[in-house]
Parts: sequence; structure tokens; C-alpha cells
Amino acid sequence: MTEPTQEKSSHYVSNADFVIALTEHRAAYQAAIAAGTETPVVSRYIADCFMLLAKNLANRYNFNRYTWKEDMCSEAHFVCVKSAHKFDPTYLVNGKPNAFGYFNRLCWQAFTDFIKEEKVEAYVKAKKWYMTPDDAFETQEHDEGEFSPSSEFMPYFD
Repeated sequence: MTEPTQEKSSHYVSNADFVIALTEHRAAYQAAIAAGTETPVVSRYIADCFMLLAKNLANRYNFNRYTWKEDMCSEAHFVCVKSAHKFDPTYLVNGKPNAFGYFNRLCWQAFTDFIKEEKVEAYVKAKKWYMTPDDAFETQEHDEGEFSPSSEFMPYFD
């Protein structure tokens, strides 16, 4: 399998080369399944394309201000690698297979799922902090209680 050379400075993914690489990977995957052997891992080129897609999508205005951008990219990369064999080159969009769009959508979904999970985790942390009784905090003589939970936040956690 000959892989296209992707320069390190490249900031985009060539859909035509990407489709060819994914089609070859899918064929090798299906042959391994049919033979009952170990399934192949994705090539370096495909993995680099997945990472480029995730990093460029993370710089979009929807996601660029989150502090967990690297974690979101890692999660999206994992989802893409796990789903690489599922890309169907016979499904055409405007007469051509669209691997870029397929995996870009997977990255988008991985990002939104990750953000939902992080928001739930932040809510649980805040609820735990504000529901902790005041006497559970150790104070020193120079503290004036500024770090204890405030009762004004209690209505948000009913």
C-alpha cells in the first residue's frame, strides 16, 4: 500500500488521497475478518489525517475557548480510529465519496459529547461544593469564611 506523502506543514486533508487510503484500509480490514486473522491498524497517514481534522475543528469558534481542547481532540481521534473501517466509499455525495465530511462529522459529535460530559462533571463538582455543610470546612483564625459555600447558590441545586 502506497501512502500519499503529507507534509508536516500541511493544514488540510486531501479528500481524494484520504478516500483512497481509507478504501485500502477497509478492504484489508474486511479481508482480515473473512480470514479470521487479526485486524489491521490504521496507517500513519490516516491517523495523521484524523488528528488534522480534530485539531482544525477544535480551532473553530464553537470550540476554541474550551480549556479541554486537547482532550477533545484526543477523544475525537480515538473515535475516528475506532470507526475507520466503517467508512463506505460507495456512498457518494455529489458523485464522489466524502471521507473528509464523514470523519469531520464524527469529530464534531465527539466534541459535543465530550462537552456534555464535562458540563455534567462540573455541575456535580459545584453541587458537591455548595451542598457541603459549613462545619465540614476547617478554618484558621485569620479566615473570615470567604471560602465556605454561600446560601445564595442553594436554589440552583434543588
